[in-house]
Amino acid sequence: MSHNTVMKHLQKLRKIVTLAYHLEWLDKDPFIRWKPTFETKQREFLNANELSNLETYAFPLERLDRVHDLFIFSCYTRISYADLIKLTPNHIVLGIDGSRWIYTKRQKTKTPVKIPLLDKAESIIQKYVDDPITIVSKTLLPVLTNERINSSLF
Repeated sequence: MSHNTVMKHLQKLRKIVTLAYHLEWLDKDPFIRWKPTFETKQREFLNANELSNLETYAFPLERLDRVHDLFIFSCYTRISYADLIKLTPNHIVLGIDGSRWIYTKRQKTKTPVKIPLLDKAESIIQKYVDDPITIVSKTLLPVLTNERINSSLF
C-alpha cells in the first residue's frame, strides 16, 4: 500500500479506537498525539494520443460503452461523476457567444461553473437524447450508480 492509503486506513482505525476510549473500553487513547501525514501527489492528465485511443476504442458491451461515454464526457467538460449524473437539459444554456454552455454548481464546493460544450461532449449528449434511461431519469446522460461504474472498470 502507498503511504497515503496507509494513512487513510489508520484514520479509520483511529475513529474506532477513539470511540472505544470514550466508551471507557480503553484506559488510554494510543492515537492521542498522532497526526496523519499525507504526501502531495501530482495527478497526470491523459495526453492527446491516450484520449484518442480511448475515444476510438469499440467496447463489446453496451454497459461498457455507457461507462466509456461518461468518462469521455468528463474529460471534455472537467465535470466530476457526482456532478455529471445530476445534469439535466435545464443545465444547457445558450451563451452570449451563440454556443451552448453547461451552467451548474459543483456538488462538493457549491461553486457555480460555466463550461463550454465542446463538439465531442455535445455528440455524447445527442447519443442519449432518446435513451430510455435518460428519458426516465430526465438527465442528460444515463445515470449509472458509482458501484456499477466501478464494477465495469475492473
